[in-house]
This record gives sequence, C-alpha cells and structure tokens, in this order.
Amino acid sequence: PPETTLITGAPREPEIISDDPSENPGYNSILVIDTNGEVVASYDKSHLVPFGEYLPFASFWKLFGITQFVPGTNGWAPGDGRRLLSPPGLPAFIALICYEAIFSGDLGANPADAQYILNISNDEWFDGSIGPAQHAHHALLRAVESGLPLLRVTNSGVTFAADPLGRVTARLTPYEPGVLDVVPANKVEGGTIFNRFGNLPFLGALALGLVLALLTRTRKPRRA
Repeated sequence: PPETTLITGAPREPEIISDDPSENPGYNSILVIDTNGEVVASYDKSHLVPFGEYLPFASFWKLFGITQFVPGTNGWAPGDGRRLLSPPGLPAFIALICYEAIFSGDLGANPADAQYILNISNDEWFDGSIGPAQHAHHALLRAVESGLPLLRVTNSGVTFAADPLGRVTARLTPYEPGVLDVVPANKVEGGTIFNRFGNLPFLGALALGLVLALLTRTRKPRRA
C-alpha cells in the first residue's frame, strides 16, 4: 500500500571481492524498504548458526570433500553487529534475526536509544517439537533484560507482541495466516539494572559466596 514501509528478512548481496563465487558470501539480513522500493536501512546477522549458516574449520572439512552440512544455507558472512536501526520516519529498534534472541546481553551498542526489539525468525527447522515455544520464551527474556518492548515475527513459529515486563499483549496462532495490528508498548525509561551492569551483580555475589565458603572451611573449629 502507499506510504507503507516494509521490514522483512531477506538475503543481501555481498560485495564482489573475488571471481570465485564461494569467496563472496552473502548476508542473512533484515531490510527496511520504503514506499519507493528503496532499501533505507539494513542489518546483517552477526551470530551465525554453526554448520547451518557457516562451516567452522572449513579448510579441515574440505580435506574430506565436505563444503556444507545443510544444503542451500551454508556460506553466509557475519555482519558487524550494529543492531540499532533508525529508519527515516520510524522509531529506532534493535534487530535480532532468528536465534540471536537467545544470547543474553548482546543487543549491540546504545540499546537505550531504541524504542523496541524486533526479532524476525523462521522456526520451520523445529516443526513438531518444543523448539518454537522455547525460542519465543528466550526472546521474551531479552525484553525483560533491556526494558524494551518486543515484536516477534515468524512465518512458522510464535508471532507475538510483548511489553518490557515480558507479558504477551497480542499473539497469532502458530502456522495460521494472520495480522497483528499493534503499537509497541512504552519502554522502561532509564533502562534496567541489567542494562547498566550486565552480569556484574551476579558475578559479584558469586565471588562473595566463594570467599565466604573458603573462610568457613579454613576456620578452625572451637574446642568444647
């Protein structure tokens, strides 16, 4: 429709650096396309799935004639990790592609400048298992950690909107066509403790507990 911006997942063509196509891997990306059909912003997935989107120790496997484990999906290049997108005329958001939503504390630089998190995923790999539900719950944790509302869009998993407290405010039935007409909830102003300190409070408490445990063990018992 006119005056509509499309945000979608799509492959992004690589820069040509070699005559050998295998040396020019593309990107698994989120593209923001304006009403004129122009790509005005993009994010390239940085956490790639081992053996699915890239082949670890590729030179070793080539010794056995193995160049991919999952046909048609191998050979993506990682992005630079800059997740914050600020498309013209739209609220800034943090982009997460597929299983990037399971990584705690990795929303990139300046997450406080975003208004919401957008997680786009294809969970067809886990059809018929508990995988899609687990994936969705992991994504909810990113909202709670960051104090940002979450919009999650899938073509074969759990599509929903959630507030910064992890409460689902709207949801589609998995594997059924539908439309969610929602406005992202307000974010937590000032961020969260996790935003500021990450895992430091937990690590500090763990270190203190270990010190106390050692002191208790080395302390000589009193004689009766």
